[in-house]
Amino acid sequence: MADKTDEELIGLVNANALRACGGFGMAYVAWKGFAGPEWAIFGYVAACCAVGGAIRTVKAVFNMIRFIPRIGKRARFKSKGVDPKADAMAQSSDLKKRGLMK
Repeated sequence: MADKTDEELIGLVNANALRACGGFGMAYVAWKGFAGPEWAIFGYVAACCAVGGAIRTVKAVFNMIRFIPRIGKRARFKSKGVDPKADAMAQSSDLKKRGLMK
């Protein structure tokens, strides 16, 4: 997980959340639309889809938990101040004034 960029982690969280919604949606359709005594297999399909959706939900939450410390580190880094700026080059007249050049 440490070698992934922020965009990849965000995409992974979003993909897992989308797959979880898809799994729960398929479970709902299989349960409400087809589950009954004559179509008992759809009850098992609904259960499998619901378990898959729950697993994807847990994966998405754990990926978010891994991503949150990065946000804090970035905020602390940004709060340290502005980027350093280079000093102007010393001119020969400045060096002559200070006795460093003749």
